[in-house]
This record gives sequence, C-alpha cells and structure tokens, in this order.
Amino acid sequence: MSLPKLLSLEQVSDILGVHPNTLRNWDIKGKLKAIRVGTRRDRRYEREQIETTYYQLHGRLSDGVGRQVAPKIFSPPVAIFALVHVVVMALFFHVSAMGVHDTRVGQEQGIVLGTTTDLFRLEPTVCEGWTSADRAKRIEAMVSSTIGDFTQGNAASLSSVQLTQYGSEEGTTELDAIPSEILCGGYVLPEKFTAESQKGVLSLSDIRVLISLGIDGYAGSEDVLTFSYSIDGKRWIPIDSFGLIEDMSNATHQGYWSFPISVDSLSDISSLQVKASYNAVPSAEESVAYLDGMIIEANLEQLDETSREIVESVELPKTDFTSEENPTVSVAVEERSALSFIGIGTTQREVEGVTLTSPDGTKADVEVGVQEKKEGGTTTLAYSVPQDQLTRPGQYTISMNITQDGETEVVTKDFSWGVLAVNPNQSVYAPGQDATFSIGVLDDKGGIVCDAEVELVVTDSTGAVAAHLSTKDGSISVSDVCHIKDIYTEPDYTGSFSPKSAGTYQMELTATHTNGTHSIRDTFIVEERPSFTVKRTGPTRVFPVLYQPMQLEVTAQEDFEGEIIERVPADFVIRAGNDGKVRQADTEKEIVWNSTISAGDTITLGYEFKSPEKSPELFHVGEVTIGDWHEGRKWQLAIDPTYMHLLLDTGDSTPTGWTDVTATYTDKFIRGETAANFGATGGGATHTHSPVITQNLASTGKAQSGSANWRTAKSHDHALSGESTSSENNLPAYRNFKIIKNDTGIPATIPQNGIALFDDNPGMPGSGWTRQSSQDSKMIRIDSVAETLGSDTHTHTQTWSTLDADAEGLSVATNNTAASGSDISHTHTAPTSSATASATSLPPYIEVIVGKADANTSVPSGTIGLFDADPGAGWDLRSDSGDHFYQQFARGAAAYNSTSQGASTHTHTGLTSGVSGAAASATGQSTAGSNSAGNAHTHTLTANFDTIDHKPPYVNFVYAEKVDVTNIDISGSIKGTNES
Repeated sequence: MSLPKLLSLEQVSDILGVHPNTLRNWDIKGKLKAIRVGTRRDRRYEREQIETTYYQLHGRLSDGVGRQVAPKIFSPPVAIFALVHVVVMALFFHVSAMGVHDTRVGQEQGIVLGTTTDLFRLEPTVCEGWTSADRAKRIEAMVSSTIGDFTQGNAASLSSVQLTQYGSEEGTTELDAIPSEILCGGYVLPEKFTAESQKGVLSLSDIRVLISLGIDGYAGSEDVLTFSYSIDGKRWIPIDSFGLIEDMSNATHQGYWSFPISVDSLSDISSLQVKASYNAVPSAEESVAYLDGMIIEANLEQLDETSREIVESVELPKTDFTSEENPTVSVAVEERSALSFIGIGTTQREVEGVTLTSPDGTKADVEVGVQEKKEGGTTTLAYSVPQDQLTRPGQYTISMNITQDGETEVVTKDFSWGVLAVNPNQSVYAPGQDATFSIGVLDDKGGIVCDAEVELVVTDSTGAVAAHLSTKDGSISVSDVCHIKDIYTEPDYTGSFSPKSAGTYQMELTATHTNGTHSIRDTFIVEERPSFTVKRTGPTRVFPVLYQPMQLEVTAQEDFEGEIIERVPADFVIRAGNDGKVRQADTEKEIVWNSTISAGDTITLGYEFKSPEKSPELFHVGEVTIGDWHEGRKWQLAIDPTYMHLLLDTGDSTPTGWTDVTATYTDKFIRGETAANFGATGGGATHTHSPVITQNLASTGKAQSGSANWRTAKSHDHALSGESTSSENNLPAYRNFKIIKNDTGIPATIPQNGIALFDDNPGMPGSGWTRQSSQDSKMIRIDSVAETLGSDTHTHTQTWSTLDADAEGLSVATNNTAASGSDISHTHTAPTSSATASATSLPPYIEVIVGKADANTSVPSGTIGLFDADPGAGWDLRSDSGDHFYQQFARGAAAYNSTSQGASTHTHTGLTSGVSGAAASATGQSTAGSNSAGNAHTHTLTANFDTIDHKPPYVNFVYAEKVDVTNIDISGSIKGTNES
C-alpha cells in the first residue's frame, strides 16, 4: 500500500536511513523542515518532500528502458524482485556513491548533495577523568536542555565538594587523588573517509569542538571550568573558561557551545585531545559541572561526479622520494568503456598545465617529462619532475589543470623530496664487515630535525629481515651535537650491523616527527671479494660558513696504480689533502690523487669542503672512481644554514617565506649566548628561599634552684616548626611576541610588521620603521597570547614558626612565694606573618631599541637579529663570550644602553618578626628578682635569607648585527693548503 501523506519522525528515519536526532537537527537548521502537529508539537513530514530528499540522497533508479521509477516505498506493490532490487540498489548508492555515509558519525550523518557542504560529527572513543567520564563520549542532551535535565546519571560530572575537603582538622585542602580534569580523545575518522580525503574527493573545513554542558553554580563562586585542546598532548591551546557563578546550560546558552580549532591536516584529528579542567576553590557551598559530550563537528565537502572522476584519474604511487629520484604523477587521459559495443563512449581528459609549489611557498610552471603507457582500454601519461627543478629538500605540491567533458578541475598532490637520507659508509661490503649508516632527517621546509623517531629495516636478497634498527631501542643513536651548527665530524643519526652473506640488501628508512611520517627505500651491495671498498667518514649535513671534513679510506684487493678521483659540485670550495689536486670538469669539480695501492693495503685520503651559502639545498659528493671501478652510489649532504628569526606582534599574520615557531619557544624569554649553546634553556618561573631562623632569648642568667616546682630559666629558646617562605614569580615586566623563522636562512628583506632590535650606532632607520614604545621597560617573552604582565620587583610572605615545648636551659624554682614562672614544657604561638623587603626580579639585561617595519624593506645596517648560529659574512656577532649581549636579556628602551643591568641572583635583607604569643603555661612561685622566666614572656624571630637565582625561563639565541661588508675578508683561506 502507499504511504500516508504525512510521515512520522520514525518513518522518515527508516526511509532515509538516518538517526532521528539527525532529522531534528535538519529541522532546526532548515535543511529538512517538519510540520508540527498536536499539543505535543510532534514532527510530521510531507510524503513528496521525503521522496525528493530520498532521490537527492540515493539517486533515481531506472526501469531498464530509460524511464525513471520511484522506489517501492513510494509506489504500490509490484513484485518482490523489484522491492529487492530497489533495496539493494539503494544500499549500493548509499554506501558506494555517498562515500562515508555508511558510517554513523555522532548522532548525525551529513547529506552530500552534489557539491554542497554538509555537517559531519565525530565522537571520541575514550573519555577519562571525572565521574562517569564515558558519558561525555556522545551528546545526548537537547539544545534546549536546562540545568535540571543534567544529572550524574546521564552526564560526566564533578563537584567542588569532590575536589576539596572543607573544615577538616587539617583545614580546607585540595584532594589531589581526585582527577580535576576530563580528557577525551580517539577521534577516529572512518577508514573510507580517510582514503577518499587522501584522493581529494572529500574534505573537512571549519573544524570545531561542540560541547553540551550544564553548570550548577552559585553567586560568589571562585570555581572555574576551563576547556583546551592539544594535537601532540604537550602544547595545550585554550578554548574558553567559565566561572561557576550561576546556573548555565544548553538552554541558557541557546544551543551547544561551539569553538573553532586549528587542525593542519586530517591526520591531526586522530591525535586530537580535548580537555575540561575544573579548578575548585575550597568553600562551604557546592558547585557542579555536568559534561554531556565533547565531539568534533566540521563541514563535509564532496566533489560532484565529473570532478570526482578527474581527481581519481590522477595517481601518485608514493609520497616520499629520495634526492636521486624523479617524482612522477600519472594521469589516465583516456578510458575506453568495456561496454563501448552498445554505445557507451570513451572518457577523455586533457592536462592543460602543471605547476609546482616549492617548500618556501614559491609557485611556478614546471617542465615535466611525459611518457605514455597503454594498458587495456586505458591510456596513461606519466609526468616526471626532473631533479634540476628540485634542488630544495622539503614538501612540494604539484598542481595539474585537467579537463573532462568541458569541466576543469585543479588536482593537487603533495610529496616530499630529499627529506630523508641514508648514507652507508661503503657502497659495497664484504660479508662480516660492519655496515654503518649515517642518517639525516629534514622537515617539510628542509630544516634539520634532531628529535625524530627513526627506524631502519634491512632485508637481505631473500627478503628476510637482516637488521631492525631504531631510536626506540637505542640501536640508532642520536648525536649530542645535532642541533649545533659547527664543523661536523659525526652524522645526526647512526646505526650499524654486520651483513652475513653476499647479495643486494634493501633498506627502508622511516622517520616520524612533527611533520608526520616519511619513508624511503634504498640499497647497498655485499660481495664476497670486492675489488675495492671506499669507506667514507663525513657529515650528512653542512654548515656553509665553515669547512667540513671528508675522509676516504680505500682498501684494494688487487694492485692499482693511477688516479683515484672524487667528484663534488662545481661551486664547492675545496682544500685537498694528501697531495690531491683539484680540477674543473664540465659540471663539477674533481679531486684527483695519483696513487699506488698494493693488494690488501689500505690508504687514507681526505679533503675539506665549503659549500655555497644556499639554503635549504641538497648536494651530492661522489662517486669515487678507481680506474674503471666506480663507487656505485653518492653521498648526500643537506645544507644546514643559519636561520634568522624575527619577532612579530601576537595579532599579526606570519608573512610568506617565514614559519611561526612560537610553539617551540613558548613561555621563554630570549637570552644572548654563543652559537654552541643555541637552543639551551634554563631559568624558572618561580623561586623561594630557605632562610635561617633565629630567636631572641626571653632574658639572661640562670634560674635559682631548690626543691620545689620546675620552672624555665630566663635564658632559653625553643624548637621551631611550621615556618615557610612563599614562592614568588621570577617574571620581570614583559610583553609577549610571536617568533618567526625564515624558511631559507638569512633573508635580504625584512617583511612588513617584522620586529627587530637596534643599538645607537647607526640606530633604527629614520623612516620605514616605527619604534615600539610599548616595549619600553619590558622584557621580550615568546608566546602567542597577547599579554603584558610581570613585575620588576617582588616580596615574599614569611610565615613564622611556632615555638615548641622542648626548651633549653631548664631550671629549678625556689620555695619562695612570688610571681608565677613559665613551666618547662610551655609553648608559644607563632608571630604574625610578615612581608620581606622588596628585591629585584630583573635578570642581567641590555636596553635596546625595538622597531617594527612599516613595509617590506631591505635589512638595514645596524639591525640586531636573532639567529641559531653564526650568520657569517655581513653580520657581526654580538653575543659571543665578552660581547655586550653575552648571557644578557633584552629590554626595550628609548635609547640603547650597552651597560649590563639587573642581576642573576638576589637576596632580601634580614627580617625580624613581631612578638610571639605569651607562654602557654605557668608553674609554682618564685621570689622577686629570681632568674626564672615569667609566665607572660614572649619571643621574636629573625630570618636571614639565602641568595637565590631568579632568572626567568629562557632560551638561548645568537645575537648578531648587520654590518657593511666592505673590506671584510671572507675567504677563509689557510696557509699551506691547496684550495680551489
């Protein structure tokens, strides 16, 4: 039978295959409006409206002769076969054509209608912390739920009473054993969605946290509920906070709370964590927080059918390439239908342009190699990017304009090139020799990575695993000087093993760090008796300011006399050792040694090289040739240049060609240091003292003695307990800045809004720069949150001791009748707490002029920049040992002052308390003028403070000043060497 004209909520849920709550939300948002009927305002839907929505979701079905027919649910009964056909086809369209809609995400599935944007929700799989924490894994409360709708039975909850113990014998205290935080994570994207998003046919935008919340508060409450999120579990980014001073709920908020979050890539969602922190202040009154759910909500976008076909016609077989590979993208430009014999035609596509975006953001047309391949009815064109257009290591994006059926789609594919390198110290080994691997890891912009999780799996010629090396188990070691830019004598990562048998060995190198996971493959050879072996000892990265050593250890299994030739890039400057000669070849330089080696002998050859100051860049040295024999592989070198850093106001955007690295240095002040100590941190946010407490004596002399009651002598003191000195802030007056790092090293241009430092000679330029007077008398601190806080001075609160019963200098009272004396077990209450004298919070500092560029400008002479190493020619180091900025902080001022002010340490002048309470107990009688202490006596206490380091949290940077390069000798020549 036909369906009624008006359908219920449950009927529509079954027909469309969506949750009833989804329909409620569509009604609220106007996507699928319901008719309200009856006193309960029940939802009803018009049959024709649902039929239209069904077709939008699942498409129309054909009766085989070109006529479109309605599904069974909308027409009178026909045949069981037709019903099954409709159901099967509907499921097919629902699961296959609609992509992710076979997976329930939250309580609402998005509708994908052509290219429209629709809602996508994702629930956490884990919530831990508060009472009934699991109840925060999905939102069940309505947008209209009041505080009365939230209970401990239907929501995760926590009360201030749970967090504090009020009025106990010990006083009001926090109970650390009860978790004050609830943390939700495990937001797992459906596998099909992840696959299709990688293809580019599905995407998420406007990602946000959706929170359903109830707060049972009270006026005057000091309790605070804070929400934050993290991608890595270390850096927590604030979302919002609420004082629990009144009742709040979805109803009072007029809906769920929704907060945008920043997610760089879809892979970040899987590691996303959202946290609610309840900060309770002890009180006799109770406040309660109810958390119904913390889910992720985003806009889901899907391409239309033609655009989808275009995107799916493009294939990038892998995403990570070595520096000796040409990245290749394939496009199916022609697909002939298997049903062409019944008139179904051929799909044709045309690639109209290819552009390449390099790691620094530069976008340019690229000339690619093209190779055609036909297989079955498909013609594929393979587009290869030549290595000469990929000299910079890092993350690239290739963009292709592809047209099909008059519709053009820009298809992009991301790949990394040269970010991983594994250099075996020999290209060929004999069985049983130690094979040592020098490994280099770069980030997406070509910068050195020293904290990657690295894994190297080696398989032999049979496919069996011969070695599994990893930083996790220590079989791959990380150099202690990886972050230091200097003469490199060891690689950043090193591992080794001994191959047992001859053959070609496969290496799979994988590295995981903040830019994700990258993996490459390479090979090396093991021979029973190789004619020659060349063992290299040299760096995997190069600091271009200095000469770097390379050593070649050549072992022969046969006699040889002739030239041994090493090859290096043409623009390297070479200092050859061992009587080597340098000659220019067509596109490279050759280092030539005329040598004689007897079978079984080993000789050592070497040279030093200095690379051009290009950044970031990859170079290769080798292959070595010995007569007709050649090494078989090259040695990769990554340029590790000096990078300039600039400050940026927290509200300004990161300029093109620069990367915001604030998160790396958050909460740190900047201190000048030598290049060898760049990046080292120290200092602390707070400090306290451990003073020496002394007490005055109540009186002098000794008590008389007799046979009566015991009394305390006039000259006595007490055991002390309960004293403390408050912990206070180390932070001097400061202003927060973001910090940005140039993508290529040292730029020729300061971007608009870039902030640099200046001295008085030549000083800040008179035009094009604005002095930042708001920085006067304030230190520079790194944080993304705009903040001007801190104090240049501080005091401590000294809580004094109680004076306990085990007194010294006991005495015996006389039998005479006189004033009462103090019992030998008497005590005193503590004097009232006191404040110390003020002391400085200023660390050692130099006053500098802080300027902001009004527009893009060349780097002016006199600019004092921040660097991670010696910037070399054109810059004068200002933070080497003995220089003005050595171990100094920078403080803004109207004029430069090179005299160091402030101090690393401080103390406070001695502090004397008020009087203690009177003696707590008395005994007996004593004669007037006796030497026993009266029962009304008191004491005072004195605190003498130790000296404490008060430097705030800091990170070391290299300071250098831009200078005129005229007449500066940068040749670096050394007597007695052959340099060319």
